[in-house]
Formats: sequence, structure tokens, C-alpha cells
Amino acid sequence: MKEIKASDASISSIINIIQENFKQENIWFRGQSKYKYNLQPAIFRETPGEFFSEGEMLKEFIRSQPEQSAHHKNTYDWLALMQHYGLPTRLLDWSSNLLVALYFCCEKDNEENGAIFAINPALLSEDVEAYTFIEPLIECEWENYGINSILESKFVREVTDGIKFRKHAFEIKINNKTIQEFYRARLEIVGTSIEKNSEEPGFNIENFEIIEYETAESKIILARYDLIRFIGGVISFKPPHLNPRIRQQHGFFTLHGGKLISGRTFIKPPNIEEMLEENCVKIEVSGKDKIKIMAELKFSGIEEHTLFPEIEKQAKYIKNKFTIKKKT
Repeated sequence: MKEIKASDASISSIINIIQENFKQENIWFRGQSKYKYNLQPAIFRETPGEFFSEGEMLKEFIRSQPEQSAHHKNTYDWLALMQHYGLPTRLLDWSSNLLVALYFCCEKDNEENGAIFAINPALLSEDVEAYTFIEPLIECEWENYGINSILESKFVREVTDGIKFRKHAFEIKINNKTIQEFYRARLEIVGTSIEKNSEEPGFNIENFEIIEYETAESKIILARYDLIRFIGGVISFKPPHLNPRIRQQHGFFTLHGGKLISGRTFIKPPNIEEMLEENCVKIEVSGKDKIKIMAELKFSGIEEHTLFPEIEKQAKYIKNKFTIKKKT
């Protein structure tokens, strides 16, 4: 990731920085009011003493909103709706409109520097296979179930069936161990933790792959199928405009792999800043420049009521507009 400090920041100076660092037209932007935070979805953010039950939260939200089921047909539609209402998800909000990101960078926390992130979404995965893994990852609440869900996924079945059809051999390895070796090592770790009366450690899966061999005896490798890029990667997610706010904010999402179970790392969440390297730019906006930029945004037609079309935001705008202070 490239970090750039904007001196005497304004809309025009931020545009200049973007133009100097990106040549393509399709750029996604994200504004954060505090520079110190990285690009981590809320479901993966550490909160001392607590963690989220991701699968149960999704199921309860769907159960509580039956009237939404006509328009929200799959897990990804529901995740977008959860994000809309402030529930922690594995999504990050982005906009194709720089001014929208500047609004969220500068709307609050004037005592702290803010950040504008800019990325090239074309470099992120659009593999449809990744979607087949995300749903079972969300649902799994214990680690063996998570591994079994991956092994029983449509993608793994298709790959292994193809290898068998070619009359080749294969192995599935987790952390460079066969599944049997991995489970034996896991049992030893769990047994030690029980003896010491300490908390049971997580699996901490770092790699997960299918290796295709010419024959089981020769072990000549013909192909490797990396599952971590699906279960631990980042997908560019273009949601249908199911609610007006997404449309107004020119909204897009990144959908992040990884999994925490009971607050422990099962599959390490991806680091999008490291993945994109120079194609992820983080611009630091001084807190003292925020008020000035908000005034420029207002002049450009970017205000709370234009980004949030909900009735309560429109009512707030109308009230403020037509509240007249008495002359003293």
C-alpha cells in the first residue's frame, strides 16, 4: 500500500493525487474519519472481551425481516442489507464517487486525521467459485464443521472428480499436512491445552490446497488448486441497487474471506492493503482541513440528505433549512 499525506487538502488536491497514482478510470474509494484504522470489515475487528456469532446473527436477521425476502434472494443480498443497517458483516463499503468517500472521511472526528482509500477493483478476484465457500464459512460455528464444509463444497467435488476422470491421484493438504496428519497434530495441541487447563487454540489455517499427481507412487505434481484464494481472499462485489442508499452513494462492496470462531482465528482474514500493494493508495487528510472540505462538498451538492435518502434524513434537512433564528 502506498501512503500519501495531503497537505492543505481540498477536493482538487485530492483529485490531483488520485490522477497521479491511477491511470484507469474505474477506481473505488472509501473514506474513514480516523486515519489509524485499516481496511478491516467489522466482523473481524477485535473488541476486548467479546466476539460476534456471525452465522447466528445472519439467521436471526433473516428471520426478523420476512418482508425483505421477496427482494433479497441470496446471502450476499442479505449481507448488503445487514451492512446498510449497521450490523457487523464481512463487507466493506466503497464508492465509485470520490466526493462520497470524502464526505465520510470529513463528516466527523475533526480532532483526528482522516483517510481516503483508493483501489483498482479490477485486480480483485471475481471468481464465482469463491461465492460457494463464503456461505458455509459464515454458517460454521465450530472448526471441524468448517473444514468439512470446504471439503464437501461443489468446487472441491468438481476438481477431485476431474482428477479421478483423468485417472490421476490427488492429496488435499492443510498447512502442508495431509488431512490425517493435520487432525493428529490438532489433537496433540488440544490435549496439551486441556492438560494445562488453558483455552483451546484455533486451527489457524494458513494454506489449503488440492495437489494433483501423475500417480500416487510417482508423486509428480501436475497441478495445484489453491483454496485459500477463495476462502481467505477478497472479492469485488457489485450489489443490485436494492435500496436507494446504495444507488445514491454509488455503492460497491468488497467481500472478505477468512473466519473467526469463538473469537479465535480459524482462517486468517485477508489483508487487502498487502494484496494490492501499490494499487491501494491511502491518503491522509488533516483534521484541520475537514471543515473546509465539508464546505466544498456542500457547494458540490454532497450533503447528508443527498447521500441518505431515507425519510428521517430528509425531514432533518427540511427542519434545519426552514428553522429561522429570531433576531436579538
